[in-house]
Amino acid sequence: MHNLKNVVIHHPEENVWILPQTTAWTRPYARTALESLEALNLNGLNVENMKSVHQFVFQCWFLKSLDLSSWRLLNAENLAYMFGECSNIETIDIGNFSAGSNSGGLVTTEYMFSNCRKLKSVDIDGWKYASGAVTRRMFGECNSLDAIDMSTCEMSSLNNTNSMFEGCRSA
Repeated sequence: MHNLKNVVIHHPEENVWILPQTTAWTRPYARTALESLEALNLNGLNVENMKSVHQFVFQCWFLKSLDLSSWRLLNAENLAYMFGECSNIETIDIGNFSAGSNSGGLVTTEYMFSNCRKLKSVDIDGWKYASGAVTRRMFGECNSLDAIDMSTCEMSSLNNTNSMFEGCRSA
């Protein structure tokens, strides 16, 4: 698996082999298999019932592009470290996430994009946060970040926003 550079997974059925009837995708599924990837397209997966996508592609240092444009994380609660430490990632297409819309809201997005040093823009518009949610270092050390669309995010009752934008020189 260490020679993989690009993976495209598109399947029209709901039960795709890579997400076997689970409500969580965490590091054991993703990191070891995907850490050397440069591009990843997981469109076509039904992830609406996922509650946790903790450490989804955490420490995928070679990843430059990630297309999740068809994903709708309506029931998500935990997106902590989802893209953390992906230091070479330049684009993440998550424009349709609608994260937390059907659940009680997102509980944590801490370190979600931390150390994504080449990431230029992020669209989290319309995300819903639960009362007391944690966003600590969500964008920490995103040195190249020029734009964050969070215009209609429900973030009125966040609990821990420590260093949410620490090290963001451009945004």
